[in-house]
Amino acid sequence: MLRKNIVNRRKAPRFDASAIPSLKSVHLDEGPEIKLINISRVGALIEIQERMLPGSRVSLKFVTSEMVHFIDGRIVRCNVDSIDKVFSCQCAIAFDKDFTILPPDKEIY
Repeated sequence: MLRKNIVNRRKAPRFDASAIPSLKSVHLDEGPEIKLINISRVGALIEIQERMLPGSRVSLKFVTSEMVHFIDGRIVRCNVDSIDKVFSCQCAIAFDKDFTILPPDKEIY
């Protein structure tokens, strides 16, 4: 049964990774490169090839053509996914503070 009148409870609009046009890569600080699926001023959804536990603290390093940005947060959700026997996880991260390098509009979700 479809739910009617679904309310968007998000605190900030979500953006595709391409919303940061100068983005070159995203890494766990002192760790592997990760795939950024989407991002908002208050969190991000990433894909990574290792298991991460909800509640874990993380620091992300965003490398742009202008500079390197760091943002700290915690894992709030992590779903394991295996495609063609390749292990990956999609993890939602809540940032400790607003990530202000995003454009003010262009919500994609």
